[in-house]
Amino acid sequence: MNLEDNIVKILEDCKASNIVKINISKKSNFADTLIICTGRSSTHAKSTSDILLKRLKDEYSYKANGIEANSDWILIDLIDIVVNIMLEETRDFYAIERLWEIDSYNDEANMVKQ
Repeated sequence: MNLEDNIVKILEDCKASNIVKINISKKSNFADTLIICTGRSSTHAKSTSDILLKRLKDEYSYKANGIEANSDWILIDLIDIVVNIMLEETRDFYAIERLWEIDSYNDEANMVKQ
């Protein structure tokens, strides 16, 4: 299992919803993959990011390059992978999937099977 799949597994274990992986390697020079998911609340998003970072460090000796967080959106920079944990309203408002020409996080072609 590659790092992206391990991240998705951790997010699933944390009960994040609407998990999407977007390959941006041909459209971006800052990362190869975006992983976007939805947290149920600010507390859930924060605990999900904490667990993700701890498990990546403990199980894979992988440390985040940077973290930007506020109450409705947590961005974790893992160099080639950027993880976005967002509240539903924030995700709907910013519509990152549309920025990268993805129809919707409900598009089954992009949705990680849960």
